[in-house]
Amino acid sequence: IVVALALIIYGIIMIYIESNKRKSKVKDFSSLSYKLAFCIGIIQCLALIPGTSRSGSTIIGAMLLGTSRFVATEFSFFMAVPTMLGASGVKLLKAGFGFSGFEWVVLGIGSLVAYVVSIVVIKFLIDYIRKNDFKSFGYYRIALGFIVLAYFYLLWCEIENAKLRMQGMQIMQNAKYKNNGKLKFKLWINNINICMKKDGFQLKRSEEHTSEL
Repeated sequence: IVVALALIIYGIIMIYIESNKRKSKVKDFSSLSYKLAFCIGIIQCLALIPGTSRSGSTIIGAMLLGTSRFVATEFSFFMAVPTMLGASGVKLLKAGFGFSGFEWVVLGIGSLVAYVVSIVVIKFLIDYIRKNDFKSFGYYRIALGFIVLAYFYLLWCEIENAKLRMQGMQIMQNAKYKNNGKLKFKLWINNINICMKKDGFQLKRSEEHTSEL
């Protein structure tokens, strides 16, 4: 639910920002102050919330603070460099650098491919932003958020139905066990009666046999 709500809320904010055209105070990096950069960095912490995009939160925050769409997007990508390096460094420290030669080669190739792909994707996105706004991303996030909500709602319904089915089976088993208990008790009583009648018949026969003697 948190992920779905984050998708929907940030999508609404994106559409709101783009619909209310504000005059950008910062249109190039030379006008970006350290104070503003620090504030955007603090906003990046919102990415700790599940469903919150790091780049999305920084871009939205930067635009709300007065930067242009282009500056906000490019600065967000620059901020990703220390973040990615720090996260990768922590993972390497946890792993203990105990890699074999082949594993280092695989790690190097993977990093190189990821770098090349990221450059291509960032270039495409920067070119896209120069000609378009973030409304399409906002609608995409809202639609995805409702899809996630619908999925988890259906999953919850299925779980509740499964619980009801299990409870129904348990009730039937308990009723069957009680009925079997009653049946066994009746059979036990009948067996006692039969045994008593049989013992009485044998006792009567023995008395008759004694009297004859």
